[in-house]
Amino acid sequence: MNGNSMMLGENGNNMMLGEFESMKVIEIYALNFTPHPIAWGTLEADSSIQSFWSDLRKMDQKVPKMENLCFKLAEMRKYSHAAGIKQFRFHVTTHNGSLTQDNTLSNSWEELYAKAMRDMLDLEENHEGRSLKR
Repeated sequence: MNGNSMMLGENGNNMMLGEFESMKVIEIYALNFTPHPIAWGTLEADSSIQSFWSDLRKMDQKVPKMENLCFKLAEMRKYSHAAGIKQFRFHVTTHNGSLTQDNTLSNSWEELYAKAMRDMLDLEENHEGRSLKR
């Protein structure tokens, strides 16, 4: 079974490429963490439409166990470190939804992750305003 996504325009092109490339790398360091990426590209019939294809995973309505997510993230970090990866960035633009992520070179996975979290929180605050609760 296959899953697919389709997007329009240049941002859609970058999103599909980023998803395909990042899932290929994740698959190397954390087997079965994400669906297997199959392909991405531009539709022949309409060059403004980009498509991404991956294996489809059957999902149920249960909330996944947090321990499994944490284990897979730790596994990915462990195997990438064992492969000699000491600095972190990505060779293509990636996205969180339609928002571009900053892939500037970082000296640790933790630094890259913290920077991404700060960026997401800043975007949320800029869009929704500062929370009155402290």
